[in-house]
Amino acid sequence: MVFIKVPKDVAPGEILGVTIENTFTTCTRCGKTFSMIDAVFPSRESPNFFAREYICVRCYMRKAWMNQIQVLETIIAPMLLTDGNEEDEEDE
Repeated sequence: MVFIKVPKDVAPGEILGVTIENTFTTCTRCGKTFSMIDAVFPSRESPNFFAREYICVRCYMRKAWMNQIQVLETIIAPMLLTDGNEEDEEDE
């Protein structure tokens, strides 16, 4: 959802323009309201500006960190599970 915050000093009937300062959205993951400047657009979503899922930078980075941790776990876990004695036997 994209919405415009109307300034308090606007007179009734005054035409509002859509600008960077007054356009906001809500994070679909955490519910935080933030400026559209900071919105992250997932690439797999619809190209329609109003139908897209908007994510705040904090939620986007949290997901990126979790993905990196999962990648590291798949790389490191097999190394930790191998028996260290195999290397010692080969050396002897």
